[in-house]
Amino acid sequence: MTGLSVEQEEVVKADLQSLAVLACAGSGKTRTAVHRLLAVRRRLERPRGRVALLSFSNVAIDTFRKDYAALCQAQAISALGRVDIDTIDAFITANILRPHAYRVMQAPRAAFLVSGSEPFLKGFTLPPPSKGAPPISVKDIHVKVVERRFVFYLDHFGHQQDLDRATAKALVERLGKVGAYTHELGRYWCCRALVHEERLREAFAHRYPQILVDEAQDIGSAQQAVLTALSKAGSVVTLIGDPNQGIYEYAGADGAYLKGHSATPYPLSTNYRSIPAITAVAKALSGSTGGEDRAARPTPCGAYAVACDPDRYDLVIAQFRQAVEACGLDPAKSAVLCRASKLANTLAGDTSSVGAGAVRLLAAAATARDGAGDVHRAFKLVCEALEQSLLEDPPKGLAAHLCDPARHSDLRPVRRVVWKFARSAVEGLPAASLQANTEWITRLRVVVADMLAQIELLSGLKPAANLSMRLAAKSLPAAPVSTLKPAAAMALRVETVHGAKGESLDAVLYIVTKAHLDAMLAGVGTEDGRIGYVAVTRPRDLLWVAVPQKILPTYRAALNAVGLGPLPTT
Repeated sequence: MTGLSVEQEEVVKADLQSLAVLACAGSGKTRTAVHRLLAVRRRLERPRGRVALLSFSNVAIDTFRKDYAALCQAQAISALGRVDIDTIDAFITANILRPHAYRVMQAPRAAFLVSGSEPFLKGFTLPPPSKGAPPISVKDIHVKVVERRFVFYLDHFGHQQDLDRATAKALVERLGKVGAYTHELGRYWCCRALVHEERLREAFAHRYPQILVDEAQDIGSAQQAVLTALSKAGSVVTLIGDPNQGIYEYAGADGAYLKGHSATPYPLSTNYRSIPAITAVAKALSGSTGGEDRAARPTPCGAYAVACDPDRYDLVIAQFRQAVEACGLDPAKSAVLCRASKLANTLAGDTSSVGAGAVRLLAAAATARDGAGDVHRAFKLVCEALEQSLLEDPPKGLAAHLCDPARHSDLRPVRRVVWKFARSAVEGLPAASLQANTEWITRLRVVVADMLAQIELLSGLKPAANLSMRLAAKSLPAAPVSTLKPAAAMALRVETVHGAKGESLDAVLYIVTKAHLDAMLAGVGTEDGRIGYVAVTRPRDLLWVAVPQKILPTYRAALNAVGLGPLPTT
């Protein structure tokens, strides 16, 4: 695409008023925002006024800065000053929180950020939520705005638990009097400062008469309160985003603020990213009627629903890699996307989330040996498991001593046993290709017991009590331990949908469960449905949706209806 489309031109040339730009995926939001920024800056009448362009990630900010400089250069002008391009949180922190919030915090100094690990924070806790649970640290307190009222809550992987408002507020304000804030509580103090100080609002609006916010569907409730206060004070706020990509509902970012922002919304309805086959899927899921700009490409490019075995994701990943190459696409610019971070980590070869305790260390050892060929690291991890969990009252530093035979010759017989265990997938540590929660853990219990018996015979070091509990199948996937090593070896990135949001990729393999598939097919009315929409709108030329093979026949008609047909036969 060269130049601006008619819709993009209308946004760029619109009056200096608040706008809501409702943009579909791949519609050129970045290009439009940068051109609008330059146009607003040129037309701004206030001699000392500044224009802000805000987004949510450092990657997006870097892109905006480069594109703005390139646009100015292309138009043979020097980059116009009095333009601020930053993340929304960094912007309000630099302009409101640090220089001004200390007054409403009743602090003796400028506000400062804390991570939560500082020693002086030990006294800043709330009572445990249940018997036997630890106290609630101030760093774990989240804040949102519900019906113009602050709500304090805990976030357990997306599941919220409201806190007693009076108690939590008292703790937050006690911390504020020290001058400290966490990332979450910084937004709270920004809101408080703007609400309580009219002169601050007026001064800020005079300094920033124009504010543009990209990816505006991601604006949370506390950020909405800040922008609303600035808007009422006189700042003209333009929002650019796609309500169908609002996937942070727990923070109040569901796209509703964007849709309700302006009485005269401006559409960006043409998809310049994806081929028609993929655009058709996006339209079917979102109910939109926008256009597409790109021409169709011959198969195997396209949009397909494919069968996968949840116990062998490596097979569908390998097939996808072959399809990427057959399309002439770049594997380094393609990705395997998952809804859950745990599966993404497992597929990416990160065994930190595979198993718990000693099992986690032994799973990492199997992956190091079989995936990377690093037997030495596998040996060290087995030694750590012995010291941390598998032996009863082991000598302090046992793992390090086993790895240093020159200085600890008395442990050489034990070291030989452990080395054989770590090295051999036949007689020792089971192969990482075995299914983790069945074959692998069953075999592991047998060979670990045998290794511990040999160690006790040679050294007198006894196995830990309740060994079966220490070798539990907790947190083991129904997949090979090293499921993701094949993907890593094939140069395929593995990511959550949230992690890939805002990106353009050559090809995407989206792995779904039945629940995720149901939500995606139901459309964008729920957050899970919008997550599915985000996944299918990332690729330019190739989309595979991997459906569990047992349910694919049942869903084939519904998948065909939204444009996800079977793979073409050769």
